Order: sequence, then structure tokens, then C-alpha cells
Amino acid sequence: DLEDVAVAAARALTDRSLDGTVHILTGPETLTMAEVAAGLTVALNHKVRHVSPPRFLMPTLLKHGASLNGWLAGQVASLMTCCAAGGENYTSDAVLNLTGKQPKSLSDYLTHAAKTFTR
Repeated sequence: DLEDVAVAAARALTDRSLDGTVHILTGPETLTMAEVAAGLTVALNHKVRHVSPPRFLMPTLLKHGASLNGWLAGQVASLMTCCAAGGENYTSDAVLNLTGKQPKSLSDYLTHAAKTFTR
């Protein structure tokens, strides 16, 4: 959630005792793309499903389907491949430690941000 990141960043940038420390900010839960799609389905009140194309097709689909330039499409495809392999499957307590508040769950975030996903 951008608000969680902003508050955590403000603390990290203004508290001199945190100089030189690294903070990996995450939400409170690890989620699959199917779980994110299910959350979007509830928040938007219409069916959203995750489709996982073969890795070699992802840059082309992102370039033409999402109008990303070739470089960015390749980067997003690499990130999605990493995520699918579990490379981002962890949580941290950094948001809590920096802000004193639990990070927003996907459900809380979508309740707040769902209007940005509609036309």
C-alpha cells in the first residue's frame, strides 16, 4: 500500500538512528496471483481471473495487450516469472517496526483503492 510505504519511508528518512539500515517493506500476507484476482473480484464486483501464459509469450502479450514498451514488458515478464517461482514469497515486520501499525491487507487495500481499478 502506498500509504504504508510513504509513512515507513518518512520515518526511515527522518530518524537518524535508522541511517544505514535496510528495510524490506511487505504486506502482512503472501498471496498467489489467483488470490489477488479473487480479491479484485470481490472489490470490483465482477469476475477477475489470473491467466498465466507461457514465459516466452509474456513480453509480447504485455507489449501489445498492455501497451508496454519492449524493455518494460521484458522486465515485468521477468518479475512475474520470479513471483511464480516463489521469489517474492515472504513477509517482513518492517512496516510495523517503522510505523507502529500493521501493514494493510490486500482486502483493506482493495477496499480503499478499488475505484482506481474501474473505468
